[in-house]
Order: sequence, then C-alpha cells, then structure tokens
Amino acid sequence: MRLVFQGHTNSRTVPVAVSDLGRRCRGRHGDTGCFVHLGTWTENSGVLSVRFQPTIYLNNALAGSARADALQHEQRHYTDFRRRATQMQRDLTAAIRARRDPQMDARWRWFLYYLCMDSAAFHRSIGAPVEICSQPSGARPS
Repeated sequence: MRLVFQGHTNSRTVPVAVSDLGRRCRGRHGDTGCFVHLGTWTENSGVLSVRFQPTIYLNNALAGSARADALQHEQRHYTDFRRRATQMQRDLTAAIRARRDPQMDARWRWFLYYLCMDSAAFHRSIGAPVEICSQPSGARPS
C-alpha cells in the first residue's frame, strides 16, 4: 500500500458574512469565525489518500483588534490540527511500512476525537464554551 497525505501544512483564511458562518462552520462558531480541516480519505487500488483543506473562516465585518483576536484564536485550532495530522501521517507511514492494516475507519474516529479534546482543552483554558467529545469505542490503532 502507498500513502498520499496532503494539505495539512498550509491553511487559508476566508472572510465570510456572519450569516454564512453557520453553514461554513457546521454550527460550531460564535459570531467571529471558526477553523475547519475539511478532511477526507479514500483507499483505492492500494493507495490510501488522506487530504485536507484547512480553512479559517472569519466574520468579514471584524476589524482591528477584534479581527486579530479572532484570527489568533482560530490559528491556535489550526496549530492543534496540524500537530494531530502530522502524528497521523507518521502513524500511517509506520503501519504501512510494517505491512499492517492502517485501520483508517478507527484511526479517523480517534483523530476527530483528539481534535475535539484539544479544542475543549483550549476553550476551557480561556473560559470559552467547551464542546462535548465522545471517545470512540475500541482501541486506538497503533
């Protein structure tokens, strides 16, 4: 099996109308913005492809320090995402080199869980609302 892992090392910032944040952010936002990784994976003909399009959506009405604060907040989420994605890439590479099943269904669920936990820890540290994260059933793939 061959691994193609792309997109996790660069994010983009997209200004959007506050009325569009709900759709873009999948309901996870206030009125300032959000970070979404827009990740997908497929496995076809011996190729495991993991692709991300990390995007920070910011309320286009924000200016000055409010915009800077919102951007800094979302960049923290991107930093956590990049760390988790890089670790997943390392783990997948090791599994494939060892000719083990990459267990992508389980690995993806654990990846999303850890992102949720990182977000909750960050929000807790700044006194922001904290999301509830549900740990996946079964062991985490090695």
